[in-house]
Parts: sequence; C-alpha cells; structure tokens
Amino acid sequence: MKKFNMPSLLAGRFITGIDLGSSKFCCWTGAWEKEEEIKIIGAGHAASKGIEGGNLVDVGALESQITSAIYEAERQSNVQIHQAVVTLNGHFFYSDYHVLKSPIYEGVVTQKLLDHLWSRFLSRHQDHLPLHFIPLEFCVDDQDRIKDPRGMSGANLMCYCHVVWVHKGRFNTLVECLKRCQIQISGLLLGLYSSGLACLTPDEQELGATVVDMGAQSTGMGFFFQGRLVGSKIVKLGGDHITQDIARGCETPIQHAERIKVLYGAALPTLNDHKEMIPMASLGGGDTLGQTARSFLINIIQARSEEICRMMKTKMDEMHATHPFSCQRIVLTGGGSQLPGIRELVAQVLERPVRIAKSYPLKQAPRICGEFSAVSGTFFYQEAFNDFQRSALSSFIPSYRSKSFWSRLNALFKK
Repeated sequence: MKKFNMPSLLAGRFITGIDLGSSKFCCWTGAWEKEEEIKIIGAGHAASKGIEGGNLVDVGALESQITSAIYEAERQSNVQIHQAVVTLNGHFFYSDYHVLKSPIYEGVVTQKLLDHLWSRFLSRHQDHLPLHFIPLEFCVDDQDRIKDPRGMSGANLMCYCHVVWVHKGRFNTLVECLKRCQIQISGLLLGLYSSGLACLTPDEQELGATVVDMGAQSTGMGFFFQGRLVGSKIVKLGGDHITQDIARGCETPIQHAERIKVLYGAALPTLNDHKEMIPMASLGGGDTLGQTARSFLINIIQARSEEICRMMKTKMDEMHATHPFSCQRIVLTGGGSQLPGIRELVAQVLERPVRIAKSYPLKQAPRICGEFSAVSGTFFYQEAFNDFQRSALSSFIPSYRSKSFWSRLNALFKK
C-alpha cells in the first residue's frame, strides 16, 4: 500500500476527487486513515453529458450529471461534499515549452528572484490559465542540468519549463457550473497527470514512461521522466469512434454497437473468429436480429485501432526527439485499454514494451481497472506540485496558498 504525502491539517478528514471524463463523470470520496492511507468511502458515477471533445456544449446537462455523481458519492459516504480536486481532460488543455532568462541581480539565486521570473512570464499570458508549471531544468551561467538553483552564485539564470494551459473562458464556464453544484475547487489536475500519478510506479516516473489514456473521444499521452510530467499530447480519436465505425459497418444502432464491442470485440483477430456468429440488431428499430461473423466486427475494430496507434506513434516520435527516456515504455489506461488485444497491437505498432495499468493503492476502491485512473490520481494531488510549481503559481496569484480558489481566480482575472 503506497504511503501518501499527507499534510497534518488533513489528518482525519475527507478528500474528494472529481474526474470530468469524455464518457463518464466520477466523484470519489476518501477518508484519511492511520499510516497515511486513504479508504474510498463513496463513489458516484454518471454518464458524461454537456462536454464533447473538451468543449462545453450544454451547461445544463453538465451541471445535472455532475450533481448526480456527487449525490451518489454523498449517499454512500454519508458525507456532505463541499470541495474537490478536479481533473480536466480532452481538448480542455494544451501544453508548450518555454525558456525563461533573468540576470542574477544579487549574485545569488534566491526565492525572490524565482518569484519575479515566474510572475514576469505568466503575466504575459492573459488568455490562458496555467494549470501546471513544471520547471524541467535550470542553468546558472555555463552550469546546466540543475534541479534546484537556489543558493547558487552566478550572473545569469535560465529555466527550461513545461507549461500546461487551459483556456480562460472555457475554464471560467466550468468553474461557474461547479459553483452551482455547490462545489469549491480545492485543486486542479490534468487528467493525464492524474492518471500517471495513480498508475506509474515510482521507478517508472523516475526512469521514464508514457501513460496512454484511451478515452471515449480522445487518446491522451502523458510523458514522465525524473518524476515530472515532461510532455503531453492528444490524439483526437477514441473509443467512441470505434463504436461509430461498428454502427456504420454493421448497420446497427450505436447503443448496440457499443454493447457488441464490449462483449465480442478485440483489437487483433484469432484463427476461429470467422466461425463465431454474433447477434446483430438492425438499424431502424426492427424486431428481427441478424447475424454477423465475429471476424467482420474485429476487422472494423482493428482498422480504427491501428489508425489510433499510428497517430500515437507520430506523437511519440516527436516527443522522442527532445525527451527520449520518457518514451521507453508505455502504460495503458482508460476504458479503451480493456479491449482484448489492444496491448499487443500497441506494442506491435509503437515497438515498445507495453503493460495495462494495475490496481491503485486505495482501500475499498469500487473497481480495479484503468477506467478510473484519473479520479484515483486526484488523491495524489499533493504529490503533483513541488516547491517550484507552488511558488510559480503563487507568484502569479499571491494568495494561492492562503485563500479559497475563488479568491485566487478573481485575483487572476483582475490582472
């Protein structure tokens, strides 16, 4: 059982995580126990509505489904939920890299200098909010690969950083929606970051690994190295596209296509697939059931799965040019990772070792599979932010540590 970095103020209290996924909304409530462990005491789930590809398309439906998931978690835990750590997924975000430079005015790198460096950079980006600010490397004069420059002497400081952004308008709409659900945001995490914290071992995070979250509307890729998220990519294809291909190819309703994908689907064929016939509902609501060879179904799934894998390989090759160690091995998570044969197909196309995400170190978790990696990772929120990330965000939002999220957000919008 993994030990959590538990602040003393949280001991004996409850913590809630909300994952706004493309296929479902999850709300889990956990209780801190002895030996710094978390026990899941309530888990609510609701079908995802109001979000399509990271775009907010129906705020009313979004609010209703979030409320349903929260209510179920409250009913099971007998705890009233007022605040939560929230994950953002899909096309809600984008990430890039920046090089920050500054003279070392006092001859020694101080926290004050770093705060000035962060503030000057972040204040130039008014249309987006920094979800994660991750320094990857510091340089002082001609000395590079520095992890912590504080206390070092020199003339010039440089920082190479990875920044994950969210669009301010889209994010503000989500904040107001959660506010109407009586939820105060106590923390924010990129879904890929959250999944990596839950699924990767400490050695994988340190030595390098890629988390692939196979969602309904997109496939996310989070690249980890030296304990940090060094990159993130999105492929705009997911499990829903496979379902739609089945519905078109087999001329069957989408709901039935999803059902047969789960019951009979696979990413790779076997020798006897052509001998097995599966029932197929007809499009248009007819009462008669036809039959289709399982081999036909698998051919449809394999074609789209291979396309997703090829797009993943393109993204991974781009990442390999700058952070090769983060691409050494792959861990599959998300609902799509449960498809039989997908691990073998990904390993075949991407030519790297692949494993399916294992269970999470949470007691009484409702299910142990990759579908819930993002919400599971919200309980590792404290581990997602090192001193530099906290100081960077608190320099842009001075009250970051002491006031509520709403005060911090208002302070940010006034800049």
